[in-house]
Formats: sequence, C-alpha cells, structure tokens
Amino acid sequence: MPVRVTVGDVFESEADGLVLSIDGLRSGMEGQVARAFAQRWPEAWRWVEQGVEYPLELGQAQCVVLDEAHGCPFEAVILVSTLHHLDVLGAGQKQRLVSKATTNAVKAAVTHQFEAVATTVMSGGWRLSMDQALVGMMAGFKASLPQSRGVWLDIHGLDPQLKAIARRLGLP
Repeated sequence: MPVRVTVGDVFESEADGLVLSIDGLRSGMEGQVARAFAQRWPEAWRWVEQGVEYPLELGQAQCVVLDEAHGCPFEAVILVSTLHHLDVLGAGQKQRLVSKATTNAVKAAVTHQFEAVATTVMSGGWRLSMDQALVGMMAGFKASLPQSRGVWLDIHGLDPQLKAIARRLGLP
C-alpha cells in the first residue's frame, strides 16, 4: 500500500502536493499547519487564498497549483475542508469527515498527476485521537483505490508515538 507514516515536519516532505485543513466557509479560518505554511511561504499562501472558491463543503478538497516564483517546494496545496465552527460532530462523524477529506485529497492529486501528497494526521480542531484520525484517513485512502493510480500518501506528525500507533494499526 503506497502509504508512508513519518515522525517529522510535513514541510520537509518531498511530495508534489501538500494537504492543508481549512474551514471551508470563508477565508481566515485555516488550521495550525496552514498558518505555519503562511508564515513560512507568505507569497504562496496569498496565492492559495486567492485561488480558493468559497464556500467549500465539509470533506471537499480543492487544489491550488503554485509555481516556482512563490518560493515554495510544493507544486500545489490541496485544501481540505475539515474544520468547522458551527456544528457539533460525534467521534464517528469526525472520522467519516476525515475519511471523505482524504479520499477527495487523493482524487485531487490524481487529477493533477502527482506522485505523492504530504499531510499531517487530520485530528482537526476537535482533536480526534491519533488512532481515530489514522483509521479515518486510511479508510479514505482505501476508498480512493484503484483510482489513486499509485499516488503515495505521506502522513507526517511530530508526536513520537505516531510510528508506534501506525504499526499497531498495520501501517508502514
């Protein structure tokens, strides 16, 4: 299975695309990793923000292609709408949302002919456990098969327990 779980900085990935979580209702409601991206590559983030078509329904993905002039090592940012500030979701609903977002991110990667996409563990602002988030992400990745055509999903996290949890779940 073309999935790799890495303890480390997602910005150090050599993937073609980078998945970032946002609240799809409007600009300015992005997740922590998206904010860190904006600080590291402000020109690229401004381009991304201009390219988003709001509203973006929960679980949907939208790819914004970058160019070298933006100074960012990724070819594109794939925004996934996983954050929300209105509804209260149960754990199962959150996990299904993560699954749907992962499926749609991989589909966007296939559309743009990427070989790999990097993402963090999608635990969301509502803090799904790492186990629950990884299970949801893997369900979403499996749902994208066989259309994924060999796209690698490169999952990153800074928690040293990530590899142990991934192994327990049967991930590489």
